[in-house]
Amino acid sequence: QCGLILGTILLLFCSWLAYQSSMMLVKAAVEAQRQTYFGLAKLSYGTVGKLIVELSTIGLLLGTCVAFHVVIEDLAAHVLKRFLGIEISQKQQAILLFFICLMVVFPLCLQKNTSDSILWSAIALSCYFVFMVLIIVFCCCTITFNGLKMQKIALWDLDGLLQCLPIFATAFSCHPLVLPVFFHIKAGSVDRVSTIYKQGFVITSGFYLLVGICGYLIFFEKVSGDVLSDLPSNFAVDVVRFVFLISLILSFPMAILPCRQAINTLFFEQQKTNGTFSVSGDMPLLRHVAITFVQVFSTMVVGVLMSDVATVLGIIGATTGAVICFILPSIMHFKLCMNNFSVKLYCWQVVFSVGILLFFTSSYSNISS
Repeated sequence: QCGLILGTILLLFCSWLAYQSSMMLVKAAVEAQRQTYFGLAKLSYGTVGKLIVELSTIGLLLGTCVAFHVVIEDLAAHVLKRFLGIEISQKQQAILLFFICLMVVFPLCLQKNTSDSILWSAIALSCYFVFMVLIIVFCCCTITFNGLKMQKIALWDLDGLLQCLPIFATAFSCHPLVLPVFFHIKAGSVDRVSTIYKQGFVITSGFYLLVGICGYLIFFEKVSGDVLSDLPSNFAVDVVRFVFLISLILSFPMAILPCRQAINTLFFEQQKTNGTFSVSGDMPLLRHVAITFVQVFSTMVVGVLMSDVATVLGIIGATTGAVICFILPSIMHFKLCMNNFSVKLYCWQVVFSVGILLFFTSSYSNISS
């Protein structure tokens, strides 16, 4: 929708912006000696700030879970069709998704902290790598046999800017997990975490660019929100669909964990004597299971009703994603790190403010479409 050059610039800009706002969040937390986003928000802007963080986190991550369900349902239907050789109806897809959630997703999401997800995240990353290799190979084969049709390639198209901006921004919305990861790293320092986060954003940006460009060169303007659904069905593609399905399922706990924590502090506030809030694992077992169950299966129902993952990502990126990932980190850093105030920091506030206006403007475009 943006073209190769504008799309690449926009994606890299969103990655850089997300890295900067992540480090603002870390530095503000270190300065204020708070280990959770909620405690940091309450110290900065009182109960209202804490409420905004909780609602934005819940909205962003529940929306992410809905997007996961949409893609999982689609991929599971393709995989099952490959094995059974029959068409899968919408009702059968919904039943299949329910059993995947009940037997696999829900048990995985009962993990209590980020350290429990390290192995699953490593496996998921390997699955993403396999997916990326397939897209690159498929693109090279397509160009080799069909040639590169330059007349079909758009390089710069401003018409797609407002629709793509919130989706690209959502692609880097890791902020609810920034502080849990920082405080789980042993002997973690701002410089060390800065290096780790920078490497993560570079790897993620590279993955997005390679998959996005190769997918575009294969299908041009006919590419859909889920490029895997566009690929022709054969053994290699179906294997990668299965691998990608596994990677999405294994990624679920990383979205559920901070959302569960936000729900817990919203309805069952556990403020400690030092002004901080308890981490995700510090809640009664029954409440832990109940909140997880509601998260998984409520988003599953919405995912069954939704059909386009790009619409889901566009809406959450234009609303809760922009607030939790860009605006709040910058204004909290501005307030809590006044001793480090500079003209550069003030400029950041302007950049983020303009960004939020664009995001909210584009939300109308996404919802209307």
